[in-house]
Parts: sequence; C-alpha cells; structure tokens
Amino acid sequence: CVLATWAAGVAVGASITQVCPTNAKGNWGMGYVVTLGEGHFVLIDGNGDNGEDHLRLLDCIKKGTPEGMKPVVDCWVITHPHWDHIAGAALIARTHAADLTVKEFLLNFPPLDRAIWPSDYDNLVRGWQQWLPDLLRAWPKANIVKAKTGETYRAGGAALEILHTQEDIPAEELMELNNASLVFRMTLAGKTVLFTGDVSGGKVCRRIKEKYGAKLKSDGFQAAHHGWNTECWMFYDEVNPSFVLWPTFTADWDKIDEFPMTKRLKAEMADKSSVRKIYAARGSDITVDLQDVK
Repeated sequence: CVLATWAAGVAVGASITQVCPTNAKGNWGMGYVVTLGEGHFVLIDGNGDNGEDHLRLLDCIKKGTPEGMKPVVDCWVITHPHWDHIAGAALIARTHAADLTVKEFLLNFPPLDRAIWPSDYDNLVRGWQQWLPDLLRAWPKANIVKAKTGETYRAGGAALEILHTQEDIPAEELMELNNASLVFRMTLAGKTVLFTGDVSGGKVCRRIKEKYGAKLKSDGFQAAHHGWNTECWMFYDEVNPSFVLWPTFTADWDKIDEFPMTKRLKAEMADKSSVRKIYAARGSDITVDLQDVK
C-alpha cells in the first residue's frame, strides 16, 4: 500500500488506508491505518486472524515510517470485540510486538454480565479473556482508555470525538455485539471522518440520528457492518460524505445485494454523475490522502 509521501523524512500528507481482508475463508474483517506523520499512527481495529491480514496491516505501517525509526501507534481503537475486528490485532501482539510501540488503546467493551445475544457471548468472553490480554501483554506500558460518549481524545494531530458506546444502550435491551461498536468522528488535516464500526440495529441507528441529526455531517464515512444488514442508511443522508470507506472484499461482492446499504453504495458507484467517491476494498488496500478530499 502507499501511505503519505515523505520528503527529507517529513510526512507531507495525512492519510487513511483501508486494509482489505484477504479471501481466506471467513475473513471479512475491518482494519484501518491512519497516518499522522513522522512514523506516528492511529489504528482502527485489525481484521481477523485467518490468512496474513495482520502482516499486510503491519506492512502498511512500516511503509509509512521513516527509515531507521520504529513505528509509534499513538492510539489503537478497538471498536468492539468481534473476531473479525480484534483477532488480527491480537495476532500482531503475539507475533510482532517488538516491531512497533503502542501508547494507548481506546475501547469500551460490554461487561461479561451484560445481556447480549447468545451467539455473541463467545466473542465477548474471548475479547476480555484472550484478545485484550494479548494486547496488554505485548505492550504493558500502553494506557487503556475507556471511551465515553461526549468526550474527545487526541492522538498526535487527530481528534477522536465519541458519539456512541455500548453504555448508551439501555440495560433492558438484549444487546447485539455489533451495536456495542464505538461510533466516533475523527478530525485530521482539517477533514472529518465518521467511523461506525458494525452498528446495525434500528434502535441504535435511530438514536444516533435523533440525537445528532445534521451534526453528523462529515467529509468521510465508514460504511457500518461492511455494508451488510445495517440500518445506518437511515442517518447516511445526514452525514452526506464526500467519500465512503467500504470494508468489503471480492469474494463477498455478489452475495450481499439484498441489503439496503449495499444496494445504495453500489448504485452510487455506478452513477457516473455522482461526485461522491466510494472506496470499496475489493482485493487490495486503498489509501485516501485527506488533503485531496474536496
């Protein structure tokens, strides 16, 4: 992948790289490398641990780092503890911890006694008892920050404004782990990008729309739940982005046409008159230079 351009060891552009999941069976994950400059990064999730997705993410980081410098991850955001978002990060921790420095993890996992879908419970347990401990053992000096709705966290030149966490879901609601995703807006290089993780439920998406409305307007938008069965389309018009990051892959391309969000994204890609750019990682990584965003 190609990250920021370097001149005399100085980054001249902040960028976001969408690391495409490989076609390994079941690897439909999500991972982003945000280049801050001078070998500093924000990471968002880390794909699954089938195949070598973790090595591809690590390679993106190394290519965006000046020669002779160890990469520094100022903040690693884990949106939620589903395998296809955190297991790849944990695999990096187990196998390549010495290759980078991690200063902070930003997350907010549901507690183990939270009422969630039975099919999600194994992922929640592994998140707390396996994957998160892997990260902490690898980088014991890293701060663990519990994301709170309404707060803004800073990492290098990036600001991360938290709009939704699992704590915003009423205790009486049976929680789907996707809806526990952090929803946050990143501001970097004068541009804003709304990251939605895997939020998918109608109640959660409606709350986000009703709470923020036009304030959701952002330059970029990460298509929630890989563009699959998500209700985030109901606030998509409020975001009204110039570009969309769509974490999908080729093997899945023709299997998901029944979902409203997927239909809309594909229609926009086919619309030659549209000024909105849809970046679908269908087999290769995609890098967006934020200074080129109109």
